[in-house]
Amino acid sequence: NQAIEFSTYTGKAAQTKGLETTTATIKVATTGFGINAAYTGQSNFATGNEPNFMYNEQVTYNTGTKGWEYSPVKYWPTMIGDKISFFAWAPYGAAGIDLAGHSAADKLTFTVQAQANNMVDFVAGNAIDKTQKDAATGGADSVKFNLLHELSRLDFKVKTSEDLENGSYVVLKSATLSSLDVFYQSATYIFSDKEGQRGAWIDRKPMSAAYDIKDAIAWENVSISSYVNPQAIQINSNTTPKSLFTSGQYLFLIPANDGTNAATVTFEYDIVTEDKNLALGYSITKAKKTVKLPANILQQGVAYSIVFTFNMDQIEVSATVDTWNTTTDQEIDVPFTPDVE
Repeated sequence: NQAIEFSTYTGKAAQTKGLETTTATIKVATTGFGINAAYTGQSNFATGNEPNFMYNEQVTYNTGTKGWEYSPVKYWPTMIGDKISFFAWAPYGAAGIDLAGHSAADKLTFTVQAQANNMVDFVAGNAIDKTQKDAATGGADSVKFNLLHELSRLDFKVKTSEDLENGSYVVLKSATLSSLDVFYQSATYIFSDKEGQRGAWIDRKPMSAAYDIKDAIAWENVSISSYVNPQAIQINSNTTPKSLFTSGQYLFLIPANDGTNAATVTFEYDIVTEDKNLALGYSITKAKKTVKLPANILQQGVAYSIVFTFNMDQIEVSATVDTWNTTTDQEIDVPFTPDVE
């Protein structure tokens, strides 16, 4: 009998806990990837088959042997033509990834974390109906997984419509995902029964309240004359958009069911201008705006870079899609409407 060996890669960069990582990050001893496996004898795998061969098995990388290891080691069946189907995901043990118990090898539930800086980039892959090669050829090759990004990734950047002068600034104070019909708290993930293809998201449950992304934002200590806000973002440049998140940080969200409902983001901000003739040393107006993101923006396996342009009378939005599979550009104008309490 030949022991079953594994190898994996994520193609392009994978993320874990909201931060940019590479395939090497999965090789950290405390991480690795998980596997369910179903032995189906001479039959092909069918959706819902039980994980009767491996269940929630952690596979970790040994830097000494430079190979993936797990325990207890499993062996290929001795009967020629017997089949095993494998389902892998990463990062192993991440919060919000819950298996379906022993009821199904190809099913799990994913829940978005309450704090935006703890968001997890869920990646998954499969190897369907694998059999041992003839012993004369040296036994079976290792089971190889290409772990695909199964969520939607958002990166937010901000700028002003022009370089502001005379000590004027837009001071961003909060940002929330505010459209509850396209942002989901949890969903069930079903692995594809075709090797190398993305799985499907079903039974989506929408968020019950606006999702505050404050924990992911790289806050600054803003001081303009006597105006002080220790948790804000100061914007006054049109030249270089400023990222709202710490370096390599992103939002990872459950893909939307369809494109009929546009996602929205709500910003609260101050417009501050230094003025020594005023008692406070500055003038200030407050604003709260909700802007729509492009329809279809939460597609599975797609990374979006979204630039919000703040004007004195409106916010313009442009979206650049940096996808793991394809790349598209989107431009959106948001009409100005006066604030209403």
